[in-house]
Amino acid sequence: MIIGYARKSTHLQDVTHQVDELTKAGCEQIYHEQI
Repeated sequence: MIIGYARKSTHLQDVTHQVDELTKAGCEQIYHEQI
């Protein structure tokens, strides 16, 4: 299983692009958070 991680550090950023790229890379489980 390939696990991906995306994060954003401000409310102005968006993880959508990161999640899309992780999905294209074959990630089966993706975690994301705002720091």
